[in-house]
Amino acid sequence: MPRVLSAWLLRSFRRPLGFLLGLVLLPLALILAVTYQANTTLWREQTLHNLGVTARLAAEIVDETLTETLRFERLLAEQPALQEGVRRRDPAQLTRQLREALRFIPRVHSAAVVDLQGNVLASIPDEPPAGRHVAGDEPFLGAQQ
Repeated sequence: MPRVLSAWLLRSFRRPLGFLLGLVLLPLALILAVTYQANTTLWREQTLHNLGVTARLAAEIVDETLTETLRFERLLAEQPALQEGVRRRDPAQLTRQLREALRFIPRVHSAAVVDLQGNVLASIPDEPPAGRHVAGDEPFLGAQQ
C-alpha cells in the first residue's frame, strides 16, 4: 500500500495540475459542500424554531387581549348606570358611560352597546350609528357564540 501511494504521489508531482486538483481543490470542495449542507440544515431548524416562538408569542398576545376585553366587558356590564341606560334604552346615557369607560383603556378606540336582537343602542365613535341593526354582522355573531 505505501508503494502505491508513493507512486501516485510521485506521478502527481510530475503533473502540477493533477497534484493541485487532487490534493487541494477536491478536499476543499468536499469541505465546502459539507459546511454548506450543515449550515443549511442548521438554518432551517433555527427558522422553524423562530417561527414557532413567534406563533406562540402571537397566540399569547391575542389570548391576553381577548381576556382583557372580556374582563372589561364584564366590569362594564356590572355598572348600575350602564344597566339603567340599557333598561331605558337611553343612547345619551350609554354613550356617556362608554366614553367614561374608554378613557381607562388606551388600546380600545371604539365600543358599542348592542341588545340581544342586534340593535345598536349606542356606539363610540358613532359607527355603527345608534338604531342600526347588526344581527347579521360577523362580530355580532361571534359575540353571540
